[in-house]
Amino acid sequence: MKMRKSTSKILSLVLVLSFVFSLSAVTASAADTNEQDELVTFILEYDKSCEVYELSDGTTVVFGVIPAASTYAGYDIEKATARPTATHTYTCSANLGDECRGAIENIDEENSMTATMEYDATSAPEDNVSSTRTIVPGDRLVMVAKSTSGNGLAGIMTATITAEKASSVIYSYSVDQHW
Repeated sequence: MKMRKSTSKILSLVLVLSFVFSLSAVTASAADTNEQDELVTFILEYDKSCEVYELSDGTTVVFGVIPAASTYAGYDIEKATARPTATHTYTCSANLGDECRGAIENIDEENSMTATMEYDATSAPEDNVSSTRTIVPGDRLVMVAKSTSGNGLAGIMTATITAEKASSVIYSYSVDQHW
């Protein structure tokens, strides 16, 4: 049993690494022209410590930190204050689209924050993934989840924001699901 688990983990790691290398080999100019592919390409090129997960249900999840001044901010933003912590939850519905993206932007002028984004796959609860990063003023943590099975995306995205070394932090949070 132990041998099967380690073999499965190694195989999963090989698949994830091959996916990462295949995506990182695509330059921004060679990527598809749709905004979602450009966003993933930008994350992979900008954040060398980005995290890419391939879930058992065929969903790919990418987490990365990008500058807030980037052109990838084309969705609704809500201004809020975490005193010292705030949490947002969004339920991805299969009939709303095959891709969900969320962002937490630090718009505070002085304080950093710890931001965690988590994606819980409805069809594969064992595949829940998350990323926690320190976000300095002017940066944002971005998550892109894309169903590669051709079906709509079903899951729960949770964002948690905590002020670092301060009683509060001002941030923007956004989420969008589409085909």
